[in-house]
Amino acid sequence: MSEIEFRAWHKPTKTMHRVLAIDWLNQMVDLDGGLIEQSSDDVVVEQYTGKDDKSGKPIYEGSIFGFDNIWLNNDVSDPQEEHYVGVVKRDPNTGMWFVDCTKHKFYLGDAVESDSYGVIGNIHENPELLEAAK
Repeated sequence: MSEIEFRAWHKPTKTMHRVLAIDWLNQMVDLDGGLIEQSSDDVVVEQYTGKDDKSGKPIYEGSIFGFDNIWLNNDVSDPQEEHYVGVVKRDPNTGMWFVDCTKHKFYLGDAVESDSYGVIGNIHENPELLEAAK
């Protein structure tokens, strides 16, 4: 079973924090560094997917994830690899994690099976990585 962990982007300070506690009823988030937010407009809470990348870095919702994909043609492995970059999201209907690469979506479980994959940033601190991938 995966650990349930969260991180949060604190909009006023433009910094990422570990979430220590969430009070869903009162919409309060206790962040490391002594920050307690009472406004959900000031934080973006993102859940840990339960998976780490090849270097051991945790993969969170909102992570920018890069990976290579080898397509199969007529049951013969095609050596031409395609590189994808996208944002890790959760499918609200199935609860499964996927990488949204704009034109393509890949389930995270499949993406981590590629030869080369990893977290290369997050949507808050590195939005330019998504622009470069288009």
